Amino acid sequence: MGTGRSIMSDEEKGPHDHQTQDQAEKNAPELIESSGSQSKEEGGAAVSPDDSEQQGNAVKTPNAKISDQMTLTSTVSCEPAKVNSSIPKEPGSPQSAHDVKWIDWQDSKVPVVTQNENGPCPLVAIANVLFLWKVLTLNSNSKVIAASQLMDMIGNAIIERVPERLEHGNRLDYEQNMSDALAILPRLMTGLDVNIKFTGFGTSYLSPLYTPECIIFDLLQIPLYHGWLVHPNTPEAEVIGSASYNQLVDQIITQKTSLDSEVVTKENFLETTSWQLTYHGLCELASTLKDDELAVLFRNNHFSTVYKHRGELFQLVTDQGFLGEGKIVWETLSNIEGDGVFVDGGFHTVHLKDHCPIPPPPIPPNTEQQINHDYLLAMSLMEDQSKSTQKEEEWREYTQKLGLPEDASDEMLARQLQAEEMEKASRPATQSPSKTSQGKEGKRSCILL
Repeated sequence: MGTGRSIMSDEEKGPHDHQTQDQAEKNAPELIESSGSQSKEEGGAAVSPDDSEQQGNAVKTPNAKISDQMTLTSTVSCEPAKVNSSIPKEPGSPQSAHDVKWIDWQDSKVPVVTQNENGPCPLVAIANVLFLWKVLTLNSNSKVIAASQLMDMIGNAIIERVPERLEHGNRLDYEQNMSDALAILPRLMTGLDVNIKFTGFGTSYLSPLYTPECIIFDLLQIPLYHGWLVHPNTPEAEVIGSASYNQLVDQIITQKTSLDSEVVTKENFLETTSWQLTYHGLCELASTLKDDELAVLFRNNHFSTVYKHRGELFQLVTDQGFLGEGKIVWETLSNIEGDGVFVDGGFHTVHLKDHCPIPPPPIPPNTEQQINHDYLLAMSLMEDQSKSTQKEEEWREYTQKLGLPEDASDEMLARQLQAEEMEKASRPATQSPSKTSQGKEGKRSCILL
């Protein structure tokens, strides 16, 4: 993905290679339990990457710990999460916890991790792909799992999935990539930096541009896609060209005061596609994903687990509001408005009249505010600097008027003001002031230090 280290041949990279159903079942990731390795259960159809054979011993690499508080264990599976009920389920912290929902998947029960609206969706999306691949597993009585435990399990999966056929030089690169990935892994708690391009065809354009965090997806061989593409036969495509999202926003901010029609076109495109998914992008996704392929989709500033079944796209329902709805497992991804149809584990339509109401779809990000954020911040900083400079100039003029140095202290200024007030009070009055004015003058001459 992107410009990361290339340490495997095209045949070994897997996620984007075409493979038959028999090959998919043969090369599916092994199910690793706490008692040892066990072959994948029959009947599975999910396409997992080629060359997913795993080494029996974990590769020892420097910095092979996720954090000072979390050390990798020898297996990918784990015991039920021992999470104290008093632990807050607040996102962005290793101490946060997630409810586990058990779904029907390929003739068995599989755990999936749920999240609230602001949960760490990259962590959840990756973990759920590994659960559906049956690379990760939990004991059947697990109901809650800690975020730190998820990171441990994903870290173990990275170590376990070392290809056997690697030359010496490539193995060194791979081990370095693993070390980098384990160091980056805690960032999954707060989100990932994603930058995409809007034009092009095929897998290379559906994949976000390379960032250091992408190495986690590469090592786990999990495809990461987006569908924010502009149709090539539109004026927007000509105006946007090969610009990435970051470049496009920079262009809009730089030319904010310009009346250039291209700036308006660029801004309108971001505004009208604020869901970060277009129908052209959706078509490209549908044609790129293979049947029975799992992937992670970046859309609407969110990472979700997607799956292609019999030519149709589905996204995994991980909203915590559906925790008690065991039959609601997937939602069709057939439009960009976010009003798909819910289906169960066998991909049969679920009628909602006997179920909970559908939660409202998330509000799309305000693109104009998002674009203007950096611009307004820069203007605010410039204004603050201008005010600061003005105050410094006023202070300099004021101290010069009083005959004080520019670096005069507050005490020096107070004494100077007191001396002036006392001098004014000692001057003979030119007219007889009223009692009220005398009272005021008396108050004005009283300065305590």
